[in-house]
Amino acid sequence: MIEADDGRLAEGFHTFEPEGGFRWTNGEAVLPGELFAGFTGPLELLLVVSCTAQYVDVAVDRAA
Repeated sequence: MIEADDGRLAEGFHTFEPEGGFRWTNGEAVLPGELFAGFTGPLELLLVVSCTAQYVDVAVDRAA
């Protein structure tokens, strides 16, 4: 198990935000290979997304 504040989450990740307890990605996050050391054969990766954000679309209708 790896937590969002783990320093190994670097490539493709933004800095951990302790006030919210989360870390954003740029969409190209890479998990460190050492997490998989010792495994042989197939394995299952379970990713838990425990919170998401929603933003209000404030686009202006420029055709009007």
